[in-house]
Formats: sequence, C-alpha cells, structure tokens
Amino acid sequence: MFAAYISLIRANYMYEALSEATVTTTWNAWGACGKISESLDQTCRGTQKRTGKRVDTTDKKTTTTSLSQSKGCYLTSEIVDGGYTAWSEWDDCSQKCDQSTMRRRTCHNPTPCNGGQDCSQFGRDELSKDCGPVAGQWGEWGAWGSCTMPPGSATYGTGTYNHTRRCDNPVNICGGDFCVGVNQTDGNCRVVPPCLTYQMFSDKFLKIENAMSIYTSAQVDIYLLTKNKCTTATIIHTYFELYKVINITANTEVQVGEKESGVKFKFNPGEHEIGYYRLI
Repeated sequence: MFAAYISLIRANYMYEALSEATVTTTWNAWGACGKISESLDQTCRGTQKRTGKRVDTTDKKTTTTSLSQSKGCYLTSEIVDGGYTAWSEWDDCSQKCDQSTMRRRTCHNPTPCNGGQDCSQFGRDELSKDCGPVAGQWGEWGAWGSCTMPPGSATYGTGTYNHTRRCDNPVNICGGDFCVGVNQTDGNCRVVPPCLTYQMFSDKFLKIENAMSIYTSAQVDIYLLTKNKCTTATIIHTYFELYKVINITANTEVQVGEKESGVKFKFNPGEHEIGYYRLI
C-alpha cells in the first residue's frame, strides 16, 4: 500500500514537470517565388521560402531554434507555350570515330507553363550522325612578333618579323585532312629610331666602310622628333655623306648635298623629306 502511494506521487510529479514545458512555433510570410539557379526551367516553376523559429521553454531555460521551409511555386500565372533552345554543339567525335555523335535542344525557351503546349509540334529534341573524317581549318592569324635585325646589323633599320596560325578551327579528326597552306608567314619591318641622338650616330656606325641606314616614318617627321625629348638639332661629330634612298629593292639612291667634312651634322626640323636615308 505504501509502495503504491509512492508510485502515485512520482507519476504526479512527472506530470507536473512535463506540463511546465511549452513549445511555440512561429512562421514568417512566404517569400516571393524565385528562379532555381541550377534548373533548366527559368520561366515557369520556381521555389519560395519562409523562415521561422521554435521556442522551447521549461522552468529552467528557453531554447530558440531557427526554422526554414521551401516549396514549389509558379513564376507566372499566365498560360505559356514552350519553345526550343538553340541546338547544342555536336558531342566530341575525336575518341569515337567509328561511332555516332549527338546534339540536343530542350523545351525551355520558354518552358511550357500552366497548361501551355510543349515543343513536340516543332520537331525532335535530339539529332545524331555518324562520326567521320573532319578536315582541319585554320584559326585566325596571331599578332606579329618582334622585329629582328639581321646578324651584325644596327639596332635600327629594316628587319623581319613573323606571325603564326594554328589548324584548330576545327582540328582535323578521324583521319580528316590537315589544313592546306602555311602556318607561318614572314614580313619586312622597320625599327624607327625614337629620336635622333648622338649615341645612335656614334663613330661605330659612321665609318665609310660601315654605312648606316636612317629611316623616318611618315607618321613622325623630324620636327616632331626634335621636339620629343630631343635637342633642337642632333649633332653628329664626323665626316659625312647623306643619300636619300629612292627604291630599296632596286638599290637606287641620290646624294643629298655635297660631301662635307666638319665637326657637326644637323637634321634640322623640316630640312629633309620623310623617307629612308643612308649616312656614311
């Protein structure tokens, strides 16, 4: 009889302890319907979320837990007929030359919505063909390289440069022909002195047996060069003869002025026409 009384008291105590704990759950309003970033469907079905919290309270402590829910929704309430996307590229054939390749399109431009028609009326969503030889085609020419002077020549003057292209647009596969033509071409180039300076016309280049060529481009005349971090007139300390080249290929030239001997030679602004000159 006493044991039964004790059990009854214990049960009543547990009931009273449990009855003192409360759980309260509250939710905020659902957010706007948004697109699902990883989904192909960006016009019809989306998702919306809401947040909330659950508060557990006892006579000793209160615990708050953040909650989140999501559900599907529609991005529009209108009836929308579906449309195909553009065709994908053909699958790579380079490793399966004796098999077939496919390309695809999907009915998501836009996605049919709210009972709108699907894309079956516009034809198939997959195409296939046998992999076979594909001839290579040249890509675009690259930029011209740096201008290289012939061995033993001066820093400035006429040199050569080249540019290249690759047979990669597309690459030949499955026994297809390589691109026809060259992958590199050479051309003539000129390194124009930035300014007529004494260092350029040093004795190393002004000896008669070691003639030096000077070029002034049509884009920069001597007047501008003498004003561009240069003195008014550049002085050359040597004996000199100046020739204007008429035709580089034919190696024809005409002497400018007389052979002179003195302590200075000047390219005065506007004194000479723009062109190619040889100074010895």
